[in-house]
Amino acid sequence: MVVTDKDCLPLIFEELHDDRRSLYSCLLVNRLWCKTVVPILWKDPWKFLNNLKDFNRDKLFLNTILLHLSEESKNYLRNQDSINKYINIPQRQQTPLFNYIHLIKYIRKKYQCLNVKSICYQPFYDKCILEQEVYKLFIDKCTSLKFLDITDIKYPIYEYPGAAANLSRIRELQCKSCDDKEFFYGLTKMCNLIEKLCILYISSNPGLAKLIEIQKNLKYIKISVNRNFNMMMKWEDKCQMIDQAIIKHSNKLIYLDIPIESISLSFYINFFSKLINLRTFILDGNMLFDTGLEEQLVFSSYTKLQVIHLDCVSFSTAKKIIQNTERNLQIIWTNNICYSTVELVDQSRNFIQIIYQNCPYLKYVKFSLKGQYFEEIKQLLINCKFLEGLYIDMDNQINNYLNGDELLDILIKFAPNSLFKLQLNFFEFKTKNFDSFFDKWKKRKSLWLYLNNVKLDEDYKIEFKDLIKKYESKKVIKKYESDDYLNFINEYTEFITY
Repeated sequence: MVVTDKDCLPLIFEELHDDRRSLYSCLLVNRLWCKTVVPILWKDPWKFLNNLKDFNRDKLFLNTILLHLSEESKNYLRNQDSINKYINIPQRQQTPLFNYIHLIKYIRKKYQCLNVKSICYQPFYDKCILEQEVYKLFIDKCTSLKFLDITDIKYPIYEYPGAAANLSRIRELQCKSCDDKEFFYGLTKMCNLIEKLCILYISSNPGLAKLIEIQKNLKYIKISVNRNFNMMMKWEDKCQMIDQAIIKHSNKLIYLDIPIESISLSFYINFFSKLINLRTFILDGNMLFDTGLEEQLVFSSYTKLQVIHLDCVSFSTAKKIIQNTERNLQIIWTNNICYSTVELVDQSRNFIQIIYQNCPYLKYVKFSLKGQYFEEIKQLLINCKFLEGLYIDMDNQINNYLNGDELLDILIKFAPNSLFKLQLNFFEFKTKNFDSFFDKWKKRKSLWLYLNNVKLDEDYKIEFKDLIKKYESKKVIKKYESDDYLNFINEYTEFITY
């Protein structure tokens, strides 16, 4: 079978979908490349906007959108004197090379559609007029629509031409629970195949509850809570009706990102016990940092769970979840596990033991050290033979900087051959020991090394930079970072996307 450029190019260019500069260069190669790249760039054009507050790029984008308006819409906007002060409505003879609107699959927040200097400071009413015409265009012409962010949209887009057909294609929806309930009721008439739902939760909404209830294939739910709004309001009051709508889909969910609030246990106990197909579980217990409510949570057996991300949950919660996963976990990512003050040392050590006793197929793990538990780390390396990434965050408030030279020796002796991503925070090293470590790593897979807030002996700080360059040239180190805001998990897309 002959494979042509026309068959291969889309697959190649899709790998560059986040690399704007490379894709722009490909546009200029020839007609075939241009025709192949344009749909990739315009599938989700908003992600290329506003990164550097490049208003010129935003203006070009808006002008391109306006080129696709119907003559009726153009004439309507031309008759709005206040709008004509800020933008030029395209003339009749201007026609774009491609039908760009037809290619759009993602419609993101409205402010990103009109974030141009000349428009930002327009009176609210005038901006609404322009936005409505743009949304009418999108709803009518985006025939491949996949994702829609309806946050703060005030217009009845479900009544626009093309809504019945195009909104029915939505598979991902992002919203705020305080949006108009009539808006959600309007969507229920045409949107029942949503697979991914992302909600900023503020208050109860019967329209949203109804929209959730009628879905036929809801698999992904992410709920964020505005912690500055109605802090003392209980879940029963804020989420009245929506809790039962969510529970209805519990046995189909494969991804759940949810906070634990200071509430009665009934919702969580009922919900968590039915998540039989869950594969990714992200749990934020920030609201319960100083309470014992989590001790009463009940978790069922999660036979398919592969990824957990636990943020500010208690040791008890983390332990229960890991021990109920039937040894299938591949990623454990933890931040600020809350240990009992009385049993701080024992629980912190015990947490590492629980990981290597229950997770033989583990690939990525992040945990915080509360002491010098090198024997437990050694056992983790021995028992988790498929480990690819290890992130150790030393609790510097307890031990200040921990001497990491012994850890380097343990890694050389006991790390599985699969391990190649390593991140260490708040450790202290001697540069000469790193030299020996790198030299002994030669026969292994090239390192991705992240060292954040580490101390090196004063005499060798300059030499360490040369040391990194030396072993990069020898292919021992593939990537080195020392930025506090970077970590290797950002390279693992299956974890950070849903």
